[in-house]
Amino acid sequence: MSHPTEKKAQTRSGPALLSPRSNRRRFLQGLTATGSLLMLSAPAIAQSARPRLVVIGGGSGGSAFVRAIQAQAPDDFDIIVVSAQKIYNAPFALNGIPQQKSGPCSTATIDLVSTFERRGVKVVIGRVERIDIDKKTIDIAGSETPLIYDALIAAPGVGLKWEAFGLEGTPDSTAIWTSDASCQDFLAMLQKVPMGGLFALVAPAGHNRCPPAVYERACRAARWFKEFNTSAKILIIDEKDEYPMQAMFEEAYVDYYEDMIEWIPRDFHGGVQSIDLKSGKIQTESDVFELDVVNVIPPQKAPDFLTITGMAAEDGYCRIRTPSMQSAIADDVYVIGDASAADELSKSAVSAVVEARLAAVDIITRFAKSPPEGKVDLADNCWTLVAPDDAISLGGIYSATGSKFASDERFMSTVGDQADMRKANAEKAAKWSGSLLQSLYGS
Repeated sequence: MSHPTEKKAQTRSGPALLSPRSNRRRFLQGLTATGSLLMLSAPAIAQSARPRLVVIGGGSGGSAFVRAIQAQAPDDFDIIVVSAQKIYNAPFALNGIPQQKSGPCSTATIDLVSTFERRGVKVVIGRVERIDIDKKTIDIAGSETPLIYDALIAAPGVGLKWEAFGLEGTPDSTAIWTSDASCQDFLAMLQKVPMGGLFALVAPAGHNRCPPAVYERACRAARWFKEFNTSAKILIIDEKDEYPMQAMFEEAYVDYYEDMIEWIPRDFHGGVQSIDLKSGKIQTESDVFELDVVNVIPPQKAPDFLTITGMAAEDGYCRIRTPSMQSAIADDVYVIGDASAADELSKSAVSAVVEARLAAVDIITRFAKSPPEGKVDLADNCWTLVAPDDAISLGGIYSATGSKFASDERFMSTVGDQADMRKANAEKAAKWSGSLLQSLYGS
């Protein structure tokens, strides 16, 4: 295997949530305590009952939407959350790698059933197979009866393009990144790397959840290797020729991790053609890489149940209207968070919260007895750890201009920032993730 070391690509240069009111009434008599389905025969509006809001996804976007509705119109809606998993691993709180060789790994896991039921919201655990935007129904795997909605809020995160990279072999549970991957999964990969071995991260092209996350993951791995496997090496085999905040990451690679991390852009390897997860071989146009452990982050898109409705744009994400987050083709469907094609709003937890509040404002305006309160600030700010006491930041202020979200102002860290500024960023990052967990889940 060849290791390019000399060729380098040119470097180019949350809003708070409102708290729910406590006088939430019980609802949805058609649901048992375990979330089994026994549906009403028609939408709530047709029966002169409260409008029924179905939220797909219990992550940051889905939970933020429920919070916003309960804060401003707690008695005006019936709400049900549908989630494929009972336990949610909050990705925005998974920055830590343990200092011990084998953990346990600190993480943030949320029991969605108990969390939402404490707030008077019922949860159905099941995988959404399809939605019918004309009948306003949702088919859930294992249920013969569709779930009916008056408004659907889709916050399911991303789907993965499994066919990408010509994946071969049978991967273990940690070889391919998934949206519910835990810190413990990542630690398990690092432990499999032999002394002096090669660990590869395969980074996709296109629009992906939290664009700096792959490169932060490389820094996290290098931090662990510096403690427990000092001769290991990390390759980032990238389908891009540049990436967000590249100059700051490259500075961190040198300052903190010496020669441990090597970034290999597409213009060097020519594009990934196939990956054999069993043997660890990656075939590119110009080379064959032989690795000990491979972690693949596939290209991403909106989940299948949304794309088959025709909601997705050419990039695989769902077209929406601004600022409401309504689907461009279905008035009663709102797509928030990573599955939406929200222009310059980032695919991050902060943006998902902003989009959730925008959708809540529109739904309250349409259905509720009283108008929504306050104004939603279109702003985000994300922090990325490159070392335990060094975080870089990226953020912006946006406006809904015509049919698009556009940046009015962008700000980010720069090469050569003072150490005390970067340390303050790291402290803000820790406080932010804790504050967001508290506001979304009360934990």
